[in-house]
Amino acid sequence: MPTELTQDAALQRARSYWWAALMVVIPLPFVILPVTGADWLNVAPGDAFPGGARFTIMSFIAAGSLAMLGMFARNQAYKSNWQGDVVTPGGYARGNLYFFAAIVLGAVGIALAGVKVGYPAPSFAAAPVYFGLLLLSKPNGKPMQPHPPAHIEPGVKDKP
Repeated sequence: MPTELTQDAALQRARSYWWAALMVVIPLPFVILPVTGADWLNVAPGDAFPGGARFTIMSFIAAGSLAMLGMFARNQAYKSNWQGDVVTPGGYARGNLYFFAAIVLGAVGIALAGVKVGYPAPSFAAAPVYFGLLLLSKPNGKPMQPHPPAHIEPGVKDKP
């Protein structure tokens, strides 16, 4: 990924990654349900899926871990592309790519695990979590904009 991007081009690229992640995360549970079949809905509650609660909890742990790993990777990309008090446009685009790729990887991983065991409930449960993360992290370009420290009022000089 070239580092000679302009701020507008980096923001557009990051938003395209965001849209692509949304287009995978939103419909994924509804694609998985027909693949796994609806037989698990017609079985008695105790016999529906032995270990279903454990599988759901483990899915959430994996999903949360991947989301945190994606945030960490994004912050590391920002840190390695820091100049002055801003992130370079190339680092901004690369960091968002890492984060959104981790989100998509988590959503697809949970869906594939649900298909493998024939129990799609974790995919339905994780989709709102990932969707919420995506909504909260829509690229806005602020890391590429210089800003004064929060503890200093504009126009007031630091005291020695």
